[in-house]
Amino acid sequence: MSDEIASSPDLDTKTLHPRVRRADLRREILRLTWPVVLQNLFRTFMIVVDTAMVGRLGAAALASMAVIGPIGYSLIAILMALGVGTIATTARATGEGDPAKLEREAATSILAAIVGGLLLVGPAIFLLPRLAGLFEVPGDPSVVANARSYLVCFAAAIPGLLLENAASAVLRGSGDTRTPMIFAIGANVLNVFGNYTLIFGRFGAPAMGVTGSGLSTAICYTLQGIALTAVLFLPGIRRRLSLESFRRVTRDSVARLARVTGPALVEPLLLQTGFLIFSKSVTLLGTIPAAAHRAALTVESLSYMPGYGFSVACSALVGQYLGARRPDRAGAVVRESVFLAACLMSLVGVLFVSIPGTLLGLFIPADPEAVRIGAVCLMIAAFEQPLMGAAMSLAGGLRGAGETRSPMVVGALSVWLIRVPLGWFLAFPAGLGLRGLWITMIVDWGSRTAAFAWIVRRGRWKTVTV
Repeated sequence: MSDEIASSPDLDTKTLHPRVRRADLRREILRLTWPVVLQNLFRTFMIVVDTAMVGRLGAAALASMAVIGPIGYSLIAILMALGVGTIATTARATGEGDPAKLEREAATSILAAIVGGLLLVGPAIFLLPRLAGLFEVPGDPSVVANARSYLVCFAAAIPGLLLENAASAVLRGSGDTRTPMIFAIGANVLNVFGNYTLIFGRFGAPAMGVTGSGLSTAICYTLQGIALTAVLFLPGIRRRLSLESFRRVTRDSVARLARVTGPALVEPLLLQTGFLIFSKSVTLLGTIPAAAHRAALTVESLSYMPGYGFSVACSALVGQYLGARRPDRAGAVVRESVFLAACLMSLVGVLFVSIPGTLLGLFIPADPEAVRIGAVCLMIAAFEQPLMGAAMSLAGGLRGAGETRSPMVVGALSVWLIRVPLGWFLAFPAGLGLRGLWITMIVDWGSRTAAFAWIVRRGRWKTVTV
């Protein structure tokens, strides 16, 4: 359990007034949340910065990011499954106050990242560029050509991405969300410099355009993963690893990680294939709508960060409290996380309604028509923000308890039964075009929120064994 929880007698729910307990919980949730928000903001910022800088090359280059974005984000979402399992296992060990178990669980996750990265990088270099061919923009073959060269570089970063996810999850599960944030900031600063150098050909480097942004991003992800993993081997920290730690990995620890990670891995596979089909509908609308969608989605992706931050904080605290045999506190964490996430993301929605053109102008400054179309998308997206925040926090609580099957089932059903068919219907037969696709997102997140709320209310997740 994090130091604040483990040492503070003020968190005894039997003696404190409900308002005091709520204030304590909110402080602890926010303490863990804000570094996660910033870290994931900067993780997403890699592709966001790529989009902004590549956008200076013209509409065709920006449209290539509409192909790269869904594939890149899908890959990241799949790789993050390891982090979901790691938080669940290390948070339980932290709550149980068992440092030997915490070391074993951490070593198991790092070893899984190393082996998984080496096994996946080759197939990814072969497959990812071919996925780009599914998103050809009519009349402009350069869009897919640029996307393919970027994705080759991105695939090479898989080992680093897995290491970063595993190391971040180890630190988060034991209550440290600040260290991963610091390294994410450093990687993004380096990526801005790398992009400037390789996209536009500065400091003697060749002007590589879209390919240069992919190479810079791959280098930064890799260095970030190696550096953050190295932190776990430094002396003087509670979850320090050594080479000896890997000898303590057991079949049970591997099976435990696999049991929790398995559904978390299947979930993004099911979701992201649906999202890719959803994105195919966008490319059928043409270059300008595709560029507008990419820019609007890039802006909206920044709004995921608060929801994701609360989700991770909720996962860590739920795991810690269940490990400490305090299911009452775990339930309270979920409720407070939902409330805080919905409130904060409602404020983001206000920004989407108030200044959509200003936000979009950061990515498509030279195309008024794309800005106009994208502004409508952002105003629609404003209404999904509180639903998204609530759904992500509820799912985070379930994952922290080791209940990763429910988020998998709910997410898959929502995407394949709502987002894909309803999006296609509203965009084409109903004639709403891009607006129809964005309206579908509101229905999607609303359905997930209702389903997760029902599952959490049943309470069976509090008895899951990790």
